Amino acid sequence: MPERSTVLVVDDEVGPRESLRAILKPDYQVLVAAEGEHAIRVIEQVPVDVVLLDLRMPGLSGMRVMEKIKAVDPTIEVILVTGYASYDTVLEGLRLHAFDYVPKPFSVPRLREAVKQAAVRRHTQIELRRAKEESEQRFRDLVQDLDAIVWESDLPAVPAVEPAGAAPLPKFSFVSRRAQEILGYPVEHWFTVPDFWTSLIHAEDRERLVALRRAATAEGKDHDCKYRARAADGRVVWLWEKVHVVRDEEGRARQLRGFTLDITECERRKGQSECGK
Repeated sequence: MPERSTVLVVDDEVGPRESLRAILKPDYQVLVAAEGEHAIRVIEQVPVDVVLLDLRMPGLSGMRVMEKIKAVDPTIEVILVTGYASYDTVLEGLRLHAFDYVPKPFSVPRLREAVKQAAVRRHTQIELRRAKEESEQRFRDLVQDLDAIVWESDLPAVPAVEPAGAAPLPKFSFVSRRAQEILGYPVEHWFTVPDFWTSLIHAEDRERLVALRRAATAEGKDHDCKYRARAADGRVVWLWEKVHVVRDEEGRARQLRGFTLDITECERRKGQSECGK
């Protein structure tokens, strides 16, 4: 690892807390907290890689502290240090993705190895996340130059009482700059103006297109469509759109990804039946 990892020791007892600090100080930057609320404040203010967390403390329980730590940053590795581990606490720790358990009184070699492996995994996760973000940014930079509107939208969960086929309409999370070049509206409108996409659709096409989008999304089917839209200057623009439905692990539609082409000139030259194919 390129730099020293930061370890936060959380224990209300001075003896174990200072022992852990002394053991780890030669190899890590070590911070300490005597109770859960203080530990959360540290996590929110300082980048921390590994937390050594006592389960039994006054105030917030160790499990509650771990839950709050993971809410701040799920990649922080938490090692539970306790002399009171039970079947239930082990299960709860697994649910919250504890990296390891170290029983009290702890073995120094066992403790050092657990912290070392936790730090390695933490830095690996950071590198993977950074690589993913860089890859996504390169992709977004690439699609900005395509001669099409490339977009991505998130779908809210459908309530249990929602009628079948009444899938929610998307909330856009990415729209390429080509949208402004084709339609004349600032890209920000796609994210900030309520129902912006539906408001663009020509009145004669709106009901058909919205029904198609809802039905295809509810069924999780990729689809394409052709429709007219109103540009900012009042022009009617013919668009052809290809949509891919992204499913989650349970098979439910969670995201739409698509690209939209301006086929206005094609429509004018060849007629509607020959364009967008």
